[in-house]
Amino acid sequence: MIPFVDIDVHVQWGGDADISLDKILLTTLRPKKSLLLKKYNLDFIFGGGSDKIVRVWQKRDGVLYKSLDGHTNLISCIDSIKEGIIASGSHDRTTRVWDFHKSECLYILQDATEVCGLAVMSSNLLIAGLCTSSNYSSVWDLDSKSIKCKLGNHANTIWAVLKLSDTKVVSGSADSSIRVWDINTQEYWESKVHINWVMGLCYISENKFASCGSDGWIVIYDIKEKKSVLVLKGHSGEVSSITRLNENVIISCSKDKRLKMWDVNTGECIASVDTLHLMQGLALIDQQTIAVGLEGSIMLYSVANLEFKLIRVLHRGQGDIYWIH
Repeated sequence: MIPFVDIDVHVQWGGDADISLDKILLTTLRPKKSLLLKKYNLDFIFGGGSDKIVRVWQKRDGVLYKSLDGHTNLISCIDSIKEGIIASGSHDRTTRVWDFHKSECLYILQDATEVCGLAVMSSNLLIAGLCTSSNYSSVWDLDSKSIKCKLGNHANTIWAVLKLSDTKVVSGSADSSIRVWDINTQEYWESKVHINWVMGLCYISENKFASCGSDGWIVIYDIKEKKSVLVLKGHSGEVSSITRLNENVIISCSKDKRLKMWDVNTGECIASVDTLHLMQGLALIDQQTIAVGLEGSIMLYSVANLEFKLIRVLHRGQGDIYWIH
């Protein structure tokens, strides 16, 4: 039998609050290797949500470094373009490109409807997934600040987009489908396993990626075979975000208030913790740390040795945090 243990964790609100987390599931499974997929701006954590502000924290000490103000509606997605430069997508129908060190918005990309997902393909190519009436993804040439082409049409909102390679991107939609696109030919293959909205996507390895949905499921896909290969069920609420820990393990957060670790080869849930909070965003910060966005806060968890341990709270504010990078 795999044991449960109870622990108490001191939370740094910049202050003195304590919180108890119970029943962290322990396991002997260990990752074979870990690869940090974030290539730029590694010393910083980025968050955005309903208060319309992009916040930047220093990773080493959790100190707020910059607040980037300019969006007029909630921020739904953030991605790095290159060192010192990030992009943020919003329901104000824009993507803003920032020099965050200077707190300067370099330029604004205006889309037809709300921007719900971003995928930076290269330093001069960005893909924005759109909401409601458009149901396509805009492929932006960042040099000319113009739309190069459009990838569509899904039958509903595109909630997430994910880079797989320099020429391939995945879109996940509220029509319950994922599509893997070749951005040069605009051809795609489609899979429709979810029975409700696809909410998030994550890269796992050269031949695997995953989607999560409002049905509470996580689906693993084989890129070469162009099909789904595994469905992970265990959450009792919408899975709002997933992130890769290594080529064998992914982490999910859900509106059932639980964080879970999954073996992507067997489908086994190898660790689980009740956070006591509704969660929205999730990101791998480094090889041993994840960040979780929830009501007014970003919580940092250690995931060393495949155990969840709460180590710090970065932000305690009014707005929900929808996206972390």
